Amino acid sequence: MTEPDAAPQTVSAADTLPLVEPPNFGFIVQLFVVPAVIVGIIVLVWLGFNWLARMGGDSSSYVRALEHDNPARWQAAVNLANALQPAKSRLRKDAKLARDLSGVLTSALANEPKATLGRDVDSEITLRVYLCRALGKFEVATGLEALLAAATTERNESERPVRRAALEAIAQLASQVPDGLAPSRDKLLQTLEQCGGDADPGIRGRAAYALGVLSGDADATERSVALLDRLLADSVADVRYNAATGLARHGHVEAIPVLAEMLDPARVGGLDTEPTPAAKARKQTIVAANALKAADKMAVAGKAADLVGLLPAIEALSKSSSDAGVRDYARQLAEKLAGTAAEAPAAN
Repeated sequence: MTEPDAAPQTVSAADTLPLVEPPNFGFIVQLFVVPAVIVGIIVLVWLGFNWLARMGGDSSSYVRALEHDNPARWQAAVNLANALQPAKSRLRKDAKLARDLSGVLTSALANEPKATLGRDVDSEITLRVYLCRALGKFEVATGLEALLAAATTERNESERPVRRAALEAIAQLASQVPDGLAPSRDKLLQTLEQCGGDADPGIRGRAAYALGVLSGDADATERSVALLDRLLADSVADVRYNAATGLARHGHVEAIPVLAEMLDPARVGGLDTEPTPAAKARKQTIVAANALKAADKMAVAGKAADLVGLLPAIEALSKSSSDAGVRDYARQLAEKLAGTAAEAPAAN
């Protein structure tokens, strides 16, 4: 016979759970003090950058803030771009500041943007975008070489916003300091030709805009016009419109059919990319205003007779546009072109 099983022993909760000990000093430091120190450093960096933005005078302070390799230095680039925004900012003429910023951008472009400890890709891209915007606001062309490099550097898709910002900055420089671009005009045209053939329509459109404001000798103009002619047939409306306004600045009547499209609210393209009805209406107004300005430039350049075919669309805008500025501009241009049309028979 077997003996009966022994009664099961009762195990208390105290026997199964680890001993609870009061937290030691090291645990408290890790839990509370270290995060507080990190937050404090971030706040100090933010306050420092905003102090620089308000100070607005010591250009070397901006550069020192940008050269410090910390996760928040993109804020210094944002603040500097804002400090350069006023048209009369004395920083715009600071060639040394432009040269130093070019060095910071060139150093940043040397490395593919990657997430690292304490830094994400977005902050790196933001830094480069705002450095490009800052360099575009200068009234010296010192930053052109760095901008040309930024416009053509794309190791992955995250760098595309930097390319777009660089092309916008190049267009600003071409408008503000056209003579300063002369020594690098051949490289500039090569870059814009390369970007004009890019797969991304945002890059093509910005290249078209830059080509439209670029001035120079006969060879440079011929090369610009040739590329703008090709972009005039682009399948993306924004690219076509930038090409048309660029050709109009150069006085080429080939732009007129696309200008007619831009002036007709029923034909304006690219509105489907806008998120709201208000955004669609705003873009339509901008497209119409740009077409009016382009037609006006052609009229001033002696092409008014060629623009008479646009008169019905311009007169319609003078009555139907929801924007008062567009209505006034359209009315003035319509009067100018109507006068040209009335004089045309007498000239024959």
